[in-house]
Amino acid sequence: MNLYRHEQLREEVASLDLKVNEAQAKTAALIEEMSKLLIGQKHVADSLVMGLLVGGHVLLEGLPGLAKTTSVKALAESSNLAVK
Repeated sequence: MNLYRHEQLREEVASLDLKVNEAQAKTAALIEEMSKLLIGQKHVADSLVMGLLVGGHVLLEGLPGLAKTTSVKALAESSNLAVK
């Protein structure tokens, strides 16, 4: 590998590292904001954000009154999304 290509790859890795750090900070801030609304439910906030990031689905199960709807509304409010 020539020196120019090596330097180019180093710059690309540094750029990706910066983007990953920014994404981690934004994700942590989103979970922190949700945790303010979902006291004692950090695992729910983590799961909902994970589902959002991977473009998947999250099934919230539980008895009435366990903040399932509130959890989804907290995610929407914290990430400036609409609840349908």
